[in-house]
Amino acid sequence: MSVDKVEAIEQIQELVEQINCLGHELKTLFRDAFPSEHTRLDAYAAFDLTSSRNPYDTTIESELENIQAEDFEDDY
Repeated sequence: MSVDKVEAIEQIQELVEQINCLGHELKTLFRDAFPSEHTRLDAYAAFDLTSSRNPYDTTIESELENIQAEDFEDDY
C-alpha cells in the first residue's frame, strides 16, 4: 500500500475516533436534557455516527475495514 493511502487510513481512523467521541457527547447531552428523546434515539442507534448494528449497512467503519482487509490480502 502506498504511503499516501496509509496516511489517509490513519487520518480516517483519527476522524472516526473524534466523531465517535462527539457521538458520545451528544448522547450524554440528550440523556441529561431530553431523556425521552434520548431513549428513542438510542434505541435506533442514532448516536453511532460511523457504524451500524445492521451488518448490511455501508458505514465509514465497514468501508475502512474492507479497505484494510483488501490491502492485507494484496500483501500476500
